[in-house]
Amino acid sequence: MKLTLKDILEANQGLRTLLTLKGMPIKQSWKIASLAKAMDGQLALYREELKKIFEKHGVEMGKPSTPEDNAKMEDDIGVLQDQEVEIDSKVIELSESTEGLVAGDLVGLIGIVVITDAKPDSTD
Repeated sequence: MKLTLKDILEANQGLRTLLTLKGMPIKQSWKIASLAKAMDGQLALYREELKKIFEKHGVEMGKPSTPEDNAKMEDDIGVLQDQEVEIDSKVIELSESTEGLVAGDLVGLIGIVVITDAKPDSTD
Protein backbone atom coordinates (compact mmCIF):
# COMPACT_ATOMS: atom_id res chain seq x y z
CA MET A 1 0.00 0.00 0.00
CA LYS A 2 1.25 3.48 -0.84
CA LEU A 3 1.05 6.05 1.93
CA THR A 4 2.49 9.47 2.46
CA LEU A 5 4.56 10.16 5.54
CA LYS A 6 1.73 12.45 6.64
CA ASP A 7 -0.69 9.49 6.41
CA ILE A 8 1.66 7.46 8.61
CA LEU A 9 1.97 10.26 11.16
CA GLU A 10 -1.81 10.60 11.33
CA ALA A 11 -2.35 6.83 11.62
CA ASN A 12 0.27 6.24 14.31
CA GLN A 13 -1.86 6.87 17.42
CA GLY A 14 -4.84 4.86 16.17
CA LEU A 15 -2.56 1.98 15.24
CA ARG A 16 -0.99 2.02 18.72
CA THR A 17 -4.50 1.76 20.18
CA LEU A 18 -5.33 -1.20 17.94
CA LEU A 19 -2.20 -2.95 19.18
CA THR A 20 -3.56 -2.87 22.74
CA LEU A 21 -6.95 -4.43 21.97
CA LYS A 22 -7.60 -7.77 23.62
CA GLY A 23 -9.34 -10.73 22.03
CA MET A 24 -8.51 -9.89 18.44
CA PRO A 25 -8.12 -12.85 16.09
CA ILE A 26 -4.49 -13.88 15.68
CA LYS A 27 -4.28 -13.12 11.96
CA GLN A 28 -5.69 -9.61 12.44
CA SER A 29 -3.39 -8.97 15.37
CA TRP A 30 -0.41 -10.15 13.31
CA LYS A 31 -1.35 -7.90 10.37
CA ILE A 32 -1.66 -4.89 12.67
CA ALA A 33 1.65 -5.64 14.40
CA SER A 34 3.38 -6.09 11.03
CA LEU A 35 1.94 -2.83 9.75
CA ALA A 36 3.02 -1.02 12.93
CA LYS A 37 6.57 -2.34 12.55
CA ALA A 38 6.76 -1.20 8.92
CA MET A 39 5.42 2.21 9.86
CA ASP A 40 7.88 2.48 12.76
CA GLY A 41 10.73 2.10 10.27
CA GLN A 42 9.35 4.91 8.13
CA LEU A 43 8.79 7.10 11.21
CA ALA A 44 12.42 6.61 12.25
CA LEU A 45 13.57 7.78 8.82
CA TYR A 46 11.13 10.68 9.01
CA ARG A 47 12.59 11.81 12.35
CA GLU A 48 16.12 11.69 10.89
CA GLU A 49 15.09 13.85 7.94
CA LEU A 50 13.14 16.19 10.20
CA LYS A 51 16.25 16.69 12.30
CA LYS A 52 18.14 17.68 9.14
CA ILE A 53 15.46 20.27 8.35
CA PHE A 54 15.75 21.73 11.85
CA GLU A 55 19.55 21.87 11.53
CA LYS A 56 19.31 23.48 8.07
CA HIS A 57 17.24 26.29 9.55
CA GLY A 58 19.30 26.66 12.71
CA VAL A 59 16.55 25.44 15.03
CA GLU A 60 17.20 22.98 17.84
CA MET A 61 14.77 20.05 17.97
CA GLY A 62 12.96 19.68 21.27
CA LYS A 63 13.35 23.35 22.11
CA PRO A 64 10.59 25.94 21.76
CA SER A 65 10.63 27.55 18.32
CA THR A 66 9.32 30.91 17.23
CA PRO A 67 6.58 31.45 14.65
CA GLU A 68 9.31 32.78 12.35
CA ASP A 69 11.29 29.53 12.75
CA ASN A 70 8.17 27.49 12.04
CA ALA A 71 7.42 29.53 8.92
CA LYS A 72 10.97 28.96 7.63
CA MET A 73 10.65 25.19 8.03
CA GLU A 74 7.03 24.80 6.94
CA ASP A 75 7.71 24.25 3.23
CA ASP A 76 10.49 21.73 3.82
CA ILE A 77 8.41 19.80 6.35
CA GLY A 78 5.46 19.80 3.94
CA VAL A 79 7.63 18.37 1.17
CA LEU A 80 8.93 15.70 3.56
CA GLN A 81 5.43 14.74 4.74
CA ASP A 82 4.20 14.48 1.14
CA GLN A 83 6.77 11.78 0.32
CA GLU A 84 5.12 8.52 -0.68
CA VAL A 85 6.38 5.26 0.72
CA GLU A 86 5.41 1.68 -0.03
CA ILE A 87 4.27 -0.34 2.98
CA ASP A 88 4.01 -4.09 2.51
CA SER A 89 0.46 -4.44 3.77
CA LYS A 90 -3.11 -4.66 2.57
CA VAL A 91 -6.07 -2.86 4.06
CA ILE A 92 -6.92 -4.50 7.39
CA GLU A 93 -10.53 -5.47 8.02
CA LEU A 94 -11.89 -5.17 11.55
CA SER A 95 -15.33 -6.03 12.82
CA GLU A 96 -17.35 -3.14 14.21
CA SER A 97 -17.94 -5.45 17.17
CA THR A 98 -14.22 -5.66 17.99
CA GLU A 99 -14.14 -5.39 21.77
CA GLY A 100 -12.73 -2.13 23.06
CA LEU A 101 -12.74 -0.40 19.68
CA VAL A 102 -14.22 3.10 19.59
CA ALA A 103 -14.58 5.46 16.64
CA GLY A 104 -12.00 7.88 18.01
CA ASP A 105 -9.35 5.16 17.81
CA LEU A 106 -9.73 5.06 14.06
CA VAL A 107 -8.97 8.71 13.37
CA GLY A 108 -6.23 8.75 10.78
CA LEU A 109 -6.69 5.09 9.81
CA ILE A 110 -9.07 5.69 6.91
CA GLY A 111 -7.81 3.70 3.96
CA ILE A 112 -5.64 1.55 6.22
CA VAL A 113 -8.34 -0.12 8.31
CA VAL A 114 -11.86 -0.93 7.14
CA ILE A 115 -14.70 -1.70 9.55
CA THR A 116 -17.00 -4.52 8.47
CA ASP A 117 -20.36 -5.68 9.81
CA ALA A 118 -19.28 -9.28 10.20
CA LYS A 119 -17.39 -10.62 13.15
CA PRO A 120 -13.92 -11.56 11.86
CA ASP A 121 -13.14 -15.22 11.48
CA SER A 122 -10.40 -16.20 13.91
CA THR A 123 -8.63 -17.92 11.02
CA ASP A 124 -8.65 -14.82 8.80
